[in-house]
Amino acid sequence: MTEPVQIGLILAATYLIADRGVWAMIRLGPRLGLIDHPDERRIHVKPIPRAGGIGVFVALISGLAMLWWGGLLNPSEGGVQSKEWLKWFSASACLLVIVGILDDRFDIPAWWKLLGQVAAATVMFFGSQEQHGVLMGVHVPVWLDWAVYIAWTVALVNAFNLIDGMDGLCAGLGLISTGTMCVLAMVVHGTGTALVLAVMCMSLLGFLRFNFHPAKIFLGDTGSMLVGYFIAVAGGATVGKHAVIAGVLMPVLVAGIPLFDVILAVWRRLARRLAHAGHEKDAPKVFGADKDHLHHRLLNWGFTQRQTVSIMYGVAVVLSVVALAPFLGGGNWLAISFFATLVIGLVGLRYIAPVEFIETNSGLRAFLRKPGGRLLGIALAYFILDLVVLLFAGWGSTQLMEKTLSTEFSRKDVLSITLVFTGSLLVCLRFSHAHTRRWSRAGIFEFAQLMAWVLGGTLLSFGLISVLFVDIAYRVVQVHFVAFAIAIVGTTVPRCISRLAQEGRIDATHRRREIDTECRNPTLLYGAADIGELFLCHLRLSPPEKWSGHSIVGFLDDQKGLRGRRLRGFPVLGGKDRLEAIVKRHKIRSIILTTGKMDPENLEELAEQCRRLNVELLQWNPILEGQQLVARKPKTETG
Repeated sequence: MTEPVQIGLILAATYLIADRGVWAMIRLGPRLGLIDHPDERRIHVKPIPRAGGIGVFVALISGLAMLWWGGLLNPSEGGVQSKEWLKWFSASACLLVIVGILDDRFDIPAWWKLLGQVAAATVMFFGSQEQHGVLMGVHVPVWLDWAVYIAWTVALVNAFNLIDGMDGLCAGLGLISTGTMCVLAMVVHGTGTALVLAVMCMSLLGFLRFNFHPAKIFLGDTGSMLVGYFIAVAGGATVGKHAVIAGVLMPVLVAGIPLFDVILAVWRRLARRLAHAGHEKDAPKVFGADKDHLHHRLLNWGFTQRQTVSIMYGVAVVLSVVALAPFLGGGNWLAISFFATLVIGLVGLRYIAPVEFIETNSGLRAFLRKPGGRLLGIALAYFILDLVVLLFAGWGSTQLMEKTLSTEFSRKDVLSITLVFTGSLLVCLRFSHAHTRRWSRAGIFEFAQLMAWVLGGTLLSFGLISVLFVDIAYRVVQVHFVAFAIAIVGTTVPRCISRLAQEGRIDATHRRREIDTECRNPTLLYGAADIGELFLCHLRLSPPEKWSGHSIVGFLDDQKGLRGRRLRGFPVLGGKDRLEAIVKRHKIRSIILTTGKMDPENLEELAEQCRRLNVELLQWNPILEGQQLVARKPKTETG
């Protein structure tokens, strides 16, 4: 029997085992108590077995055994083809499947599941023959390598576990990810490694036949965790955790959408817990559940289940192509892939993360409104943050110089530079009140002042180092330049978070009009002058729920010179002469007057247009009582 025929038979057998195994679990699942009942956070309306993961696991292990017994793997190549890898993967995956079955049957606590995931990943880490203590080409302590491996594996396991909320979604994304790695393995490693990945593809294909909408069976936690676990451990062995390019592009390569979804989920739930600080009983759990996942949002936007799954499949394919480009097209494609990844990430945050921005702002507002005892805690937190950042800046600048320019520093030099730099900048930051300012209300002047004090502290450190060493060597200038750059970023960015959260909340609440939002009226502001800008300031300072019924589209202003310009990010769309076209294009329902003076005839004309177009006309004015004399200046003797 030729090798291609043998390969074809093994893959076909794996598919049939998965197909018949899943078919059997449709009937056995309810008898074993492995059934998913509908509730308020699920979208299915009738009980469905959640035992499909068992069928996938049996097919996967059977396929791997057939590859080994058929002599199609080359153990000398290492990686997923080695006997040690297959043995320890089977053992650790079996442990994870047992945890998944217990959770599907008894709904065990989240911490127990997490402990099982860590245990499985630890068994795989120490059992396999991978080189330990090397991370992306850099020698690190074994414990750090283990921690990164555990974090990466657990993140992927939970990413696929959390996204398993719709028919065909988790298994389909897992199939795309595994198929992408299979293509990469063919290019980098050859047939043997690709066959291991192809076995998983066949196992998922056999399951998907019963899982497409309307689904007859679900993966359950058993299957979703197995998919994420296989991709994590096989991906590391296939692409190589020691390769810099692979290490950077790996998240996009194997699980772009599930990872993005789990990052948003953790972000969202932490913000909600912060908003409920002091009321822990009502606070949502970080490992709990909600209906704000990516697929839930697409459903709320009006897409059907099949359309939602198709959209997420398409995005996953695009991400996989972007990640594969450097491997298939050479190093010249690396910059293009990074640029495409950055654009996709920014667009995703802009259009997918409005809920997270709103929740973050609510959490920060609740935290900052705590009694005065919190102020000392905030100041202490800023001080500790600055201390860590500055110590890293001083130490990291010397290490960077040694790595890039082969400039040698003794331990005494490194210690002296780090301590003097850190002490100098902490003194300057103390005088700048950097730890006690209300940074959520800070403007560009306050941030510019902070940067100036950081620069001053750097110059002070440079002077002290020069005096201590009686040396103004060029390397000292270079070290301080690098340290200054790190310190600027490290001290400024954390202080911008609250400000960015406010801006993000405005962007999410008003500039972006969500299809699923009830009682949200696309609204124009009439008047882009001072009061219009004051209204935007009012939006930023108001509770999110106060203007939740309006979605600000932009400004309406009759001054032709303002058309096409932007005020605080909102465009000036035109004047009354273009009102009808603007209303039809943006489906405007309300206009808010944000102008202090308006000719009665113009006001009546605007009101008539609003009545004709069935648009509500509102008026907003700040409360101004005018000047009131409190005390008269006493007259002088000459007066």
